[in-house]
Amino acid sequence: MNGYFIQRKATWRRGMIAMTLVLCASLLACGRIGNAPKTFSVSEMSITLTEQFKETPTDQYTARYDSAEASVMVVKRKFTALGKLQGCTLREYAQLMLETNRPDDSLTLQMQDGLTYFEQEHVQGDSQERYTYMVVIYESQKAFWMVQFITKTEKLGEYRPQFWTWAKSVTFSE
Repeated sequence: MNGYFIQRKATWRRGMIAMTLVLCASLLACGRIGNAPKTFSVSEMSITLTEQFKETPTDQYTARYDSAEASVMVVKRKFTALGKLQGCTLREYAQLMLETNRPDDSLTLQMQDGLTYFEQEHVQGDSQERYTYMVVIYESQKAFWMVQFITKTEKLGEYRPQFWTWAKSVTFSE
């Protein structure tokens, strides 16, 4: 009789563990764990990513946010720091950024859904891993902003819709 209760208790525990795993997997699949929106701000710019992102200290960028599979890097260029380029349009500045960042003539400046952007692929040093950058250029009252959304090229299909959502979330407070 005692063995019967031990066996039932073990079966009940396995069932509870299985139900807990199914619940966690369902929540993950629905995007409720780790994918809750989280807004980050730097200077007058705000961007809504997910709680999976953490701000990473950097001297190279105005701001950098990293998750396990994607990064967002932000560069602010004040109009007063543009020298001879002061007074250029968003499109002219974006074209200059494209020409500065492209290794060849294969990249083109694109405009879609109110965003000015280009995409480029980069091979990472010794590892030879390929990364794709979706580079979106914005204009605020005081500066041009270059926001780079980055993931491994093999993950781009999964992340491209999310990059668009994040890119459209960018706002400026003046």
